[in-house]
Amino acid sequence: MAFISFHDKAALPLGKQIAGLARGFAQALIAMAERQSRAEEIARLRKLSAADLAARGLTPERIVGHVFADRFYF
Repeated sequence: MAFISFHDKAALPLGKQIAGLARGFAQALIAMAERQSRAEEIARLRKLSAADLAARGLTPERIVGHVFADRFYF
């Protein structure tokens, strides 16, 4: 015997629907801000000379990996 359950979002109370939309919008804004700040960090590091990067323990090829090290394993 199989049981099937459907959840219709339209059946949710209006308050929960609005809260879900607000939560999704907030998450999108946070993700956008994180991407922007990481892009700025990459641009700032790319402007540094090879000697400045070496002093920080980086090479030009490792800049992106360094900036995203907390999110991805390279």
